[in-house]
Amino acid sequence: MLNTENIPYTMWFTLIIISMMAFMFLPRQFHIMVIENSDEKHIESAMWRFPVYMFLMNLFVIPIALGGLILNGGDVSQADYFVLEIPRRAGHPWLSLLVFIGGFSASAGMVMVSSVALSTMILNHLIMPVILKLKIHTSDISAILIHLKRIGIIAVIFLGYIFYLAIGDSYALVNIGLISFLAATQFAPSVIGGLYWKRANRRGATTGLVLGFIVWFYTLILPSFANSGWIDLAIVNQGPFGFSFLKPLALFGLSGFDMWTNSLFWTMFFNLGAFLTFSLFGTPGKSEVEQAVKFVDALAPMTKAPQRKRISKAPTIVEFVDLMSKFIGEKQAHATIAEYIGDREIDEKGSLSEYEIPNLKRFTERTLAGSVGAAPARIIIENYLETRGSRMEDVFDIFGTVTLSRTDSREQLSVLYEAARVAASGSDVQTIFDDILDLLQQQFKFDLCVIRLLDENKMTLTVRSQQGMSSEHLGESERDLNMDTYIGTTFLTNSVTVVNDTDFLDKPATAQVIHREGILSFAHAPITIEGQPIGVLSAFSKTAKGIFTNEFTELFKSLAGQVGVAWRNASQTEELISAKEHEREMQIAKAIQLSLLPRIIPQIHGLRLAGVCVPARQVGGDYYDFLPQDEDTLDLVIADVSGHNIGAALMMAETRTFIQAKAKTLPSASSVMSSLNEFFYQDLTNAELFITMFYLKYHASTRRLSYASAGHNPPLVWRNGTNACEHLDAEGLILGIKTNVKFEEKQVQLQAGDILLLYTDGITEAENREGAFFGEDRLCTILNENNHLPPQGIIDTLLDQARIFSGQQNFKDDVSLVVMKIE
Repeated sequence: MLNTENIPYTMWFTLIIISMMAFMFLPRQFHIMVIENSDEKHIESAMWRFPVYMFLMNLFVIPIALGGLILNGGDVSQADYFVLEIPRRAGHPWLSLLVFIGGFSASAGMVMVSSVALSTMILNHLIMPVILKLKIHTSDISAILIHLKRIGIIAVIFLGYIFYLAIGDSYALVNIGLISFLAATQFAPSVIGGLYWKRANRRGATTGLVLGFIVWFYTLILPSFANSGWIDLAIVNQGPFGFSFLKPLALFGLSGFDMWTNSLFWTMFFNLGAFLTFSLFGTPGKSEVEQAVKFVDALAPMTKAPQRKRISKAPTIVEFVDLMSKFIGEKQAHATIAEYIGDREIDEKGSLSEYEIPNLKRFTERTLAGSVGAAPARIIIENYLETRGSRMEDVFDIFGTVTLSRTDSREQLSVLYEAARVAASGSDVQTIFDDILDLLQQQFKFDLCVIRLLDENKMTLTVRSQQGMSSEHLGESERDLNMDTYIGTTFLTNSVTVVNDTDFLDKPATAQVIHREGILSFAHAPITIEGQPIGVLSAFSKTAKGIFTNEFTELFKSLAGQVGVAWRNASQTEELISAKEHEREMQIAKAIQLSLLPRIIPQIHGLRLAGVCVPARQVGGDYYDFLPQDEDTLDLVIADVSGHNIGAALMMAETRTFIQAKAKTLPSASSVMSSLNEFFYQDLTNAELFITMFYLKYHASTRRLSYASAGHNPPLVWRNGTNACEHLDAEGLILGIKTNVKFEEKQVQLQAGDILLLYTDGITEAENREGAFFGEDRLCTILNENNHLPPQGIIDTLLDQARIFSGQQNFKDDVSLVVMKIE
């Protein structure tokens, strides 16, 4: 009865709470409810079916319990066997046998589900990351995963059996279950808090879980071992070292509670307390803020339809099936993809529409997540797409100058995405210009928006598109290339001009027009191609002053970049229309790429230089450059953008523009790397690309060389004194993987006659017919044998030897070489 010595209200309340938590957070419950759940509608039906099932099942518990108490005179030590004892005493042994078989099957099913769930978690979150890190190459990994899961199942059951042997004689089965219920309850604060509270963070959740499980072990597991005779019972009765306030069943002197209530109170005190404290007084990271919005606002109505995406060089359905077969088996992969396709229309290439492929990608990722876990599944998919050269379409690649942070307003981001979509739509350039201005005017309520482009024949800035211009203003819209107007200044200085209050203008020619039109504030941004201005984007407001903030200026620059991309695309399209074959298009792109490489080798006293870039295809992602800072200092850079396509070449072009613009303002090689990584992280993530790079600064007067690396092949230094090669290596992650990366900077002293060789992996990974690599040892041998040659001669020899080794004239990967010889 409730509120008696055996069942006080506190114990009843505790059992209700931990049972409720167990329904959600026991491994088998969580696995079925979350991991295996593929449809939200299943939750809607489970919300009422599961309680009904529990209620109907427990209707028989009360009469069985009462009957057992009556037959046993109130003794509950054998309560686990009441259901067998009652029919046996009533003379129905066959019923006891039937009950035993039913109970055995139910318990066996519970063991199966629990062991499978725990084994799946172990495989997904502990073993699978190791497999991915080891990069095991096999055509079908599903068999390995199945065997590992089976081993995990056996291990889980074996550990459970060991625990039963340890304390099974001291506790009834129900008590062992309650211990596990309280363990599962420790997940409640972090899981529920993460679903409903945006301030919750990882540090608070981790600290709370650690403290909660420590107290759980101390208040429940320790007494279990003591009662089973594994440790001294005095620890429970008197406390460790005789400190009575540390007694596990009356912790800190709080007595009068049963062991379950005592454990629940103190585990929640430390767990929930640490979770709230660290969450309230800690600062969540950017990723934690993003996750909080996704979970807490999951049911909030969407204010904007999601942008449509596509994947270039998208895999076909068969290729997705082949990928899934490697991890879940061929039969299951075909069955899964058949269920997904349903009535969807398949094109002549055996694939879905270009806008449906991203959905198929996400479906494949979710399918793999059921076998290998969510994080490994995403890595597998991304690596697979990257390997085959697939990437998001140009609508994302053209964000070359976007530097907005993730915390910027949804309105600004939507403008950028929509502008990118318009720029990549394939419409004629005039329609694109009109649509971008219309978007800018609608979103920010400007009274006047104008695009001016340079007319090279008249050398004036001429209006190509406008929204809101009066006829008089349009008639005076041409601007000469001089500093007498703000538009001319913006073009000539290649910088943004912002005037937030037109009462203070220092250019009379502009002031006359601005005041006549009633304009209160305006902004101009240069429209550039490869860093060179080709026009000006302007926005004017007649209703407000001070509206052009620094944040908006960055957005405005990005929009001007979109206009430049649209104009560049239109110009290139006009050139490519005359090309009859795809080869012609690639040749034009190759010319663009090669024009980005240094044409003139700088003359620095005391050294000789040479460099070459040999694309594997018509275009590639390799890049090198010589950047003389003064008569004594020279910067050298070599980089490799993943992929051998136009996207890689364009990313290389952006990299070159950034380095040439920033090299003189950044004092060290490591600072150049850090700035590059910070600037290009979002672009590289969107484009699914990455960059390896090696940056060096050489001081001719001291022959001192400082350098930093972003995961690039270590250059070789051939020493004239020892006729041996040294590797230049420094710690540093490749660009585009993480936002905050520390790049190590090292220095080395060079001597007269020393030779520095910078290279990309295209030459070291050149293969012969037997599959052997050209390798660094051959590079060093060739340097040693040809050290008397000038730098260009060394490069020619290296390329000739690599071609002879591979037996092919063309390389499979881009090859870039830079040689610097100290005199």
